[in-house]
Amino acid sequence: MSSAPLKPIVILFIAGLTVRLATAAFQPHPANMDEAYHTVNAISLATGHGFTESFIWNYLSPPATVTHPANLYWMPLTAIIAAVGMLIGGANYSAGQTGFVLLASLLPPLGFLAARQVNGNKRHAWVVGLLLLFGGFYMPVWTVIDTFTPFALAGATALYATWRLFETDRSRWAMTAGVAAGLAHLTRADGLLLLAVGGLVIGWMVRRGQSTGAKRKALWAGATLSAGYLLVMLPWFIRNWQTMGAILPPGGGKTMWLQTYDDIFSYGQTLSWQSYLAWGRGPIIRSKIWAAWLNLQTLFAVPGMIVLFPLAIFGWWQNRRHALFVISGLYLALLWTAMTVVFTFPGPRGALFHSSGVILPFMILAALYGLDTILRRMVRRRQTWRLRPAQTIFSGALVVFGAAIGLFAMTAHANQIPPSYPALARRPAGPAATVMIGNPPAYLYFGGKAAIALPNNDLDTALAVADRYGATFLALDANHPAPFDGLFAGRESHPRLSLAAEFPGPLYLYRIESR
Repeated sequence: MSSAPLKPIVILFIAGLTVRLATAAFQPHPANMDEAYHTVNAISLATGHGFTESFIWNYLSPPATVTHPANLYWMPLTAIIAAVGMLIGGANYSAGQTGFVLLASLLPPLGFLAARQVNGNKRHAWVVGLLLLFGGFYMPVWTVIDTFTPFALAGATALYATWRLFETDRSRWAMTAGVAAGLAHLTRADGLLLLAVGGLVIGWMVRRGQSTGAKRKALWAGATLSAGYLLVMLPWFIRNWQTMGAILPPGGGKTMWLQTYDDIFSYGQTLSWQSYLAWGRGPIIRSKIWAAWLNLQTLFAVPGMIVLFPLAIFGWWQNRRHALFVISGLYLALLWTAMTVVFTFPGPRGALFHSSGVILPFMILAALYGLDTILRRMVRRRQTWRLRPAQTIFSGALVVFGAAIGLFAMTAHANQIPPSYPALARRPAGPAATVMIGNPPAYLYFGGKAAIALPNNDLDTALAVADRYGATFLALDANHPAPFDGLFAGRESHPRLSLAAEFPGPLYLYRIESR
């Protein structure tokens, strides 16, 4: 092991900051519902309106009114980070990106530090840092107002600190691991997996203790880790308890019982273990197999960057007794299992993509171990090859390939919000008009007043939802639930819907007539 010198860390941070600023320059506004959600809530915080939402984007636990307490499904740290930037630079998307640009710039130094601490290998440390500089498919999302960067940084820090705790038995690492796990959980609900990893490592430490004193020391480390976690999470737990009588929102747990992803948007549908079992053993097993395969592809392509994945699996196997690789491999196994067996539909639809950035530094390092072993074997077979030049060439090729994937990902990071949303939001429809629309937070971001999601139900049910929440308009674009296909194509109509306007895209705005 070796401590990392300061100069490379500073260089990587400055390089990271440069790349992140250049990336953010091409991201003038949210590109999808997730980004719009966190951005709108950040604007609410920055403008003094607190944790409130004037939109409904799912019907897992329908609120009583359109305007209601915020973050009853998604966690709040992303909006808090963006709000800090907005307090400094104004309530706009670019200012909100400030914190994400800075935090993402810390990822390359963190990767360098972790790799250097493991084996003192400068080449390994630089390759990890440079690959994190670009991030492959993560390159366009490191700087958006979303959970990618804070979760990756907090999660990787938690795993690194957990390893250092195991190696040193020092309480400061237990506190660091606990605080980092808390920050990860405050970013994403599956951050709890990092606390679980910490708990398992503490149990491992207690078991290996050869004396009563050693076991007590390990238990104290566990208490310190828990204290660090609660230091972050306890205020949010208290807020949730005061707001809804539970420390964690009930809606997230209902996603375990989905039979299709669109059930998240279905109004009035019962989601419970009884309804899930009634679905039948065959469909349940097929859904797990489907999720397992898609989640494996995600790991192969996204953190695995295609070429890194097989090398990383080889490297992990080689280092299966090294504590860092055991810990990071344990997290990866828990994450894949959770997104396959428990959250079968959210996992393949983006949750695994959001959460697997945590594993990226450790996957790169494992891949470098795998690469070095393969090159040693090749050098023994090919007398014209020399090990060090081969290692340098192939390591450089990995960096170039990772950068190429990152640049490709930048061009492929499509804006999923219809271009007609700004014009729709500016259309005078009354100061308090509530619109039923496919992407409610994006509508608010572009100037709308209040909005509710199009439910994944028939038209009569959708209009009943509109009546409950006082929606007077319905906006329909190409990205709509399947029950609206006939209305969008012009094959169906409803006596309570009259076309009020049409926008390019197309997007149709219907007036909802009173009963």
